[in-house]
Amino acid sequence: MLGVVLFCSFSKCVVSDDSNQHEQKSKLKQPRKRRFKKRTRPAENNLVVNLSSTELTNSEEKLLSRGLNFCPIPANINNLQLETDVDQFARRLRLKEHFNRQHKKTLQEAGMNDSEYESDKEDKCIPRFKKKSEWNPPRSKNDNLESFISSIKTEVKSSVSGKRLRNLSEQESQAINNLKKP
Repeated sequence: MLGVVLFCSFSKCVVSDDSNQHEQKSKLKQPRKRRFKKRTRPAENNLVVNLSSTELTNSEEKLLSRGLNFCPIPANINNLQLETDVDQFARRLRLKEHFNRQHKKTLQEAGMNDSEYESDKEDKCIPRFKKKSEWNPPRSKNDNLESFISSIKTEVKSSVSGKRLRNLSEQESQAINNLKKP
């Protein structure tokens, strides 16, 4: 069987034969071998060191072993409070935008820029106690700000309206309550 090599690459060679052409794989591409083995973290049960005199239950130790970055999902959310918080956030954004725009306009009328502006704090008499304002600025002329506010509101509503799964078991939620008690 005489063959002539027509095409040869790293992964396969095509050999021409007198009777028929067929594909012969001379060197199969080997999977890469790891130089270093993956380290598997050993399951450590003693992540919590109890320095107090109180004894911890298994569920309390399991809860504390989750670490400082663990954030439990609350069982119920006050939707009214959440909506008022989002509205207050939108109000603060609009107030900053409104008064920043007004401040720049007065500086431009005076022919000054921000670096030349100095306020005379001695001339102004600010009362020590004043009633907190409840004034809401009008909708902003800045379309980007308004689209940001509307996207925040829809994102918050969609995250609350969906079905939420708790990341705590019943014993761990009881352990939180036990650990809160003095």
